[in-house]
Amino acid sequence: MNKIFNIFKALHQIDHNLRNNLIEALDDFRIIRNIFVHGNGIVNQKYLKRFPNTQLHIGEKIVLNTGIGSKYINNIIDIISNFDDSFLKKCSELEFIPDIE
Repeated sequence: MNKIFNIFKALHQIDHNLRNNLIEALDDFRIIRNIFVHGNGIVNQKYLKRFPNTQLHIGEKIVLNTGIGSKYINNIIDIISNFDDSFLKKCSELEFIPDIE
């Protein structure tokens, strides 16, 4: 994920200033999402590689809970907000200003 943000930053000169831990959390989310979307929540080798300290083994099912969901939702909101702010600094003409009458 970091590579994607760095390429975007270099190509479009958008200084997003995303903290590495947020980008890594997005990578974690991507792995977990793929486990559920493509593997019915079953642990695979990619999961174990990303989370080497897990107590789970290949073939076991990950149990989602509100703690995991909240963590990743909050991280994604932080990433979107930060990136959006940086993007609008570069492209202010795209900023949505509602008509208030």
